[in-house]
Amino acid sequence: MVYSDFFSIILQAVNLIRCYMKTQENLTAKEEKLLTRKEAAQLLNCNLVTFWRYTRDGRFPYYRVGRKMFFKRSEILDAIRVNND
Repeated sequence: MVYSDFFSIILQAVNLIRCYMKTQENLTAKEEKLLTRKEAAQLLNCNLVTFWRYTRDGRFPYYRVGRKMFFKRSEILDAIRVNND
């Protein structure tokens, strides 16, 4: 085996690993953790009653699982940006 062949094989392996890592990063970014009402209120530094009122008024999108409500951090922050503009 020649040095150039060995170098080529290593370069291909490194490129495959990079592609795999980028794919994993994209999957992780798409799998956003859902926040509870309490966590979302803490994110906004407001109490639960105020946060409930904002949710009831339609300021924040939410997801229901049974009787529980969950929120995406990115959607809450986006809603704040839209309301401040």
